[in-house]
Amino acid sequence: NEYKSYLRKMTSALQQCVDTAFKIFPNKITISRENLETMMGIINCLTKEELDTKPKYLSTNSIVHSKILDSKFFHFDIFYVKKGHKLPLHDHPGMVGIMKVLFGEMRVRSYSVERQSGLKRTTSRNMVTCRKTQDSVFTVESKPIYLTSTKDNIHEVIAESDIAFFDCLAPPYEDNCTFYRLMEDYDSADEIVHLRSVGTDPSYITAPRMYTGISYKVP
Repeated sequence: NEYKSYLRKMTSALQQCVDTAFKIFPNKITISRENLETMMGIINCLTKEELDTKPKYLSTNSIVHSKILDSKFFHFDIFYVKKGHKLPLHDHPGMVGIMKVLFGEMRVRSYSVERQSGLKRTTSRNMVTCRKTQDSVFTVESKPIYLTSTKDNIHEVIAESDIAFFDCLAPPYEDNCTFYRLMEDYDSADEIVHLRSVGTDPSYITAPRMYTGISYKVP
């Protein structure tokens, strides 16, 4: 037991994330609450130093995407977003997602689809009826933020300052995500809102950059 504890201490948080993800995400239709909390606890240990985040990436780009690991079961990525920019409202069909702030202040606005299991769109103007479930600012001291196929599945990420965050998605997108817009009759005080699918968002452009952080091994 002492030797196993010693090995855990000698293993990087990223390697523990990789090992755990390969255990809990493959061939799982649903992720248990216990496994989700285990994954979140390990992700919470990730640091900007271990992942070698590069604030300078934002000197020439508004949104930067750095891919850490790309498997058929899940993705690990780092996103950088310049202050005042955002990842527009988008969905994650049938997916689990976990985000961890690495630096900066990040606002997340989340919506859960009402009266449906997962994402089901109405035929009327391609709308979804949602409940606004979150509008909060997160920092490096915050616990990871998570979403499921039925909870907080549509969200937008707004940079209150220059930010970087770790992003885990399982399973990966089969196709591109769908972007949404709030309907014109939206009131910020409303809890129930209507979102209109707009397909793609031409304003959302990411610049790829190489991951330079700590290395890992795939089991």
